[in-house]
Amino acid sequence: MDVDSTENTSDVIYISKGLHNVSEWPGVFNESNSLNSTDSIQPVKYYTVLYRTVGITLATIVLVAGIVGNSMVAIVVARTKTMRTPTNCYIVSLAISDILVLVACALPVMMELNLKVGQWILGKTGCNLVIYLQYLGVNASAMSITAFTIERYFGICHPMRAHAICTVKRAVKIIVFIWIFNVLYNSTWIFLTNVTIRRQSDNTTIESCEYTGKRSDYVYIYMVDLCLFYIIPLCLTCVLYGFIAYILCSGSIASSTAERLGHNGTNSQQHQSSPSTLRKNSTSNSRTQVVKMLVIVVGLFAILWLPYRVLVVYNSFAKETYMDPWFLMFCRTMVYINSAINPILYNAMSGKFRRAFKNLFVCGRKAGQGSFTEIPMNARTPPSSPDNRGKYRYTGNQTSKKTDEEEIALKLSSGRKTNHIDFV
Repeated sequence: MDVDSTENTSDVIYISKGLHNVSEWPGVFNESNSLNSTDSIQPVKYYTVLYRTVGITLATIVLVAGIVGNSMVAIVVARTKTMRTPTNCYIVSLAISDILVLVACALPVMMELNLKVGQWILGKTGCNLVIYLQYLGVNASAMSITAFTIERYFGICHPMRAHAICTVKRAVKIIVFIWIFNVLYNSTWIFLTNVTIRRQSDNTTIESCEYTGKRSDYVYIYMVDLCLFYIIPLCLTCVLYGFIAYILCSGSIASSTAERLGHNGTNSQQHQSSPSTLRKNSTSNSRTQVVKMLVIVVGLFAILWLPYRVLVVYNSFAKETYMDPWFLMFCRTMVYINSAINPILYNAMSGKFRRAFKNLFVCGRKAGQGSFTEIPMNARTPPSSPDNRGKYRYTGNQTSKKTDEEEIALKLSSGRKTNHIDFV
């Protein structure tokens, strides 16, 4: 994904090895002499300070944020029993694949920007391995996103079937299949890349990581990859989230209708405060919040990958490829951001993830310790009033008083008797 070809590899955009095929880009390259590039001799080029500084700064910020954030996601799911749900298993798989993308893409960029344009210093093994890991991470992330969308569809639209289908054990099996499939599917890239020795105009030679064939030979591979890991997943997720939205909206309409009928009856106050009503509201709100978060994850995946995918399609069929280096930097930065932004979304939109993240940074407190937090359900009622009983919660694992909403949410999220409804 990040290598040159012997012709022109503008459809390969993560790292800058392909940029040496373009002779004139003011403000990007510094040439050490005025010789023109030939088949056997190439001019010596270096990236300018501006281009190098911008590229390394962006890659460093996103790399650090992405590795730290995605590692935290995996840690909190592994150490928190109530967060070991099917949806969160797929989220961990997505986090691992995102880390793989960042390491295999951003680190080589930071290295190459400090070298001659087109120079590769990790040898043939490094060339094969880096390209392989890039495709492995990218395609595994796409399949993980598709998997948790399907899981949410069954959990919300077919809750009875989800009792047997949406379990942690089944999720683990699906994740194992996703990674084995991608390990085998992407292994072809190991044989499609190689290191070529290039002679420079200053009588030196450099190694370049390149494709073994011409760009036209890879068109079918690019198109299959585009369909399997971008177009089909997006179409499928759009359809499934459409069904999910319909079910959630139908449930909201039914709840509103029932509430209005309760207001017209003689027992409207009892209807509003009944435990069953609170449980239904808690379940509906939690479902909706989880779906919103996952929809945003899928939406960002589609938007942030769009520039790269469009460039691949254009350069696969155009007579003259488009390889503006600043646009290439923009495309690869969008891909990096896609791999780093998900933990930020989890923290912003999921209370459970937010509390779990905070617990990682609590110093001097053992796992499971916490403190009481008041839940003022009625501002006019003093906390010590009998009418306010059961309105305190405890953030640890000791016995505590919880509201009916919190209790049902905890039971549902922990997977007891309703493991098809797992709230993130």
